[in-house]
Amino acid sequence: MASYLDQGLPEPVREALAELQRGAPPMAPELAAQVVTAELGAPPEVLFAEWDPVPIAAASIGQVHAGTLRNGREVVVKVQRPGVRETVRDDMEVLTRLASIADRRTEAGRQFGFGQLLAQFRRSVAGELDYRREAKNLVTFGELTAEYDRLVVPQPVMEYTTSRLRTMDRIEGRKITDIGRL
Repeated sequence: MASYLDQGLPEPVREALAELQRGAPPMAPELAAQVVTAELGAPPEVLFAEWDPVPIAAASIGQVHAGTLRNGREVVVKVQRPGVRETVRDDMEVLTRLASIADRRTEAGRQFGFGQLLAQFRRSVAGELDYRREAKNLVTFGELTAEYDRLVVPQPVMEYTTSRLRTMDRIEGRKITDIGRL
């Protein structure tokens, strides 16, 4: 959870927190396949013409696998880690209690309103945990940026997207976090 709270922090701290997001160990291939099966009703080897059980990226909330649909469309599939929603919910409950105490008992809490900041953060994280919502946001972002020919927004495959699984076009490019270095 702390890896998302990096605004205004010194660069070394931000880098360490970013590593929490991108340095998460991957799920076992069988576990990722179980999530796909539970969400779409069949194992990835049946649903996809090609499925790479080794993730191309892993983070704290989920991981990404490469695949090819039966129609030949190359995609990536973001698979949410089992239990992550419950973990986030539990973490938020603890943080809410701590923020409430800090707001009542500390000058910083009264000044910054940790409870309000946490409520905004909670809404943001809830959005990240709903992959259908993320897919709809991709569609909207693609529409809003359609006039920029050098910006390509991957489009979701809604038939292969659920609240815990997001399938979208596979696009080779650069990570948005590398833009500052370009």
